Amino acid sequence: MIRKTRMDLGWEIKELAKLLNVTEDAAINWEYRRKHPQLHLLKSVVEFLRPHVNGSIPEEEFWELCFQNDKFYPQTQETFGDQLRATRMQNFLSITELASKLGVDPTSVARWELSESEPSIENKAKLMDWFASFEV
Repeated sequence: MIRKTRMDLGWEIKELAKLLNVTEDAAINWEYRRKHPQLHLLKSVVEFLRPHVNGSIPEEEFWELCFQNDKFYPQTQETFGDQLRATRMQNFLSITELASKLGVDPTSVARWELSESEPSIENKAKLMDWFASFEV
């Protein structure tokens, strides 16, 4: 997807590497699937790809590709906890950062993601507002 997008834009590898603030070798390795972007670089890659993917693949498939090597990304999103974790990760937030945004303890967020507990009605409303802020 990285290579196709770069080529569709008519960019050389050095232009992509400069945009992503990585070496040309790193960008080449990602394009040829020799390596995958480290998590701290994935946000830049997603920001590069998102405007150009433009619905050409389903949203869920896009995120599965982005996080295919992250053992913490949910394989399915059947539970509320899985949906919460996936949405948090897609927004490149740590549990602590999300907890801060919601005004709750990080332990609560972790327990919700693991389906060990359910958020209170008040916290569920905050979460639903947070989810809704990403809908297009």
